[in-house]
Amino acid sequence: MSSYYIQQSDWLSKHKIGLGDQVKVTRRACHKERGWPTIWVGNMDRILNKTATICGIQESGIVLSQPDGSRGGYEYPYFVLEPCHKGNWL
Repeated sequence: MSSYYIQQSDWLSKHKIGLGDQVKVTRRACHKERGWPTIWVGNMDRILNKTATICGIQESGIVLSQPDGSRGGYEYPYFVLEPCHKGNWL
């Protein structure tokens, strides 16, 4: 298990979020930032500053729903996400 995955798991536990929960994508990430093992691609910008549903948790990131409601194919790093609990949903 990678150190990134351990950090991601700790973040998910700390915020008590998982599959089906809402998060906001707050910014882009840099390649290898904080050990994230993948890269940010242009299509990931489609949900930048928007809320999305967590539909998968992978070792290399968190899979979010896309604006059309489909399951996304991109793995977002936990550190660009903000949990959306009741009271701070957009």
